Amino acid sequence: MSVLEVTMTVPGAIAVIAQLAKAFGAEALIGAGTVLDPETADRCIQAGAQFIVSPALNEESIAFCRARSGHLSRRPDPDRSCARLECRS
Repeated sequence: MSVLEVTMTVPGAIAVIAQLAKAFGAEALIGAGTVLDPETADRCIQAGAQFIVSPALNEESIAFCRARSGHLSRRPDPDRSCARLECRS
């Protein structure tokens, strides 16, 4: 299975996610990257994103994705590791 990530820096990224989900939804895992807030995460999930990637720790985005059964990933950041672990509990 292929994995496709569309970052929010791509012009019309949410529309691109919707097009990819429609065309390849059963054949690929489609996600959204550079998601900075829960509102954007919601729009991406509604468009068909199956995972969300954030470059920063945003507790509201984490709570939103957990409530929606979505997945939020982020690059490891030693300065934020403890805060991230606290969000998981």
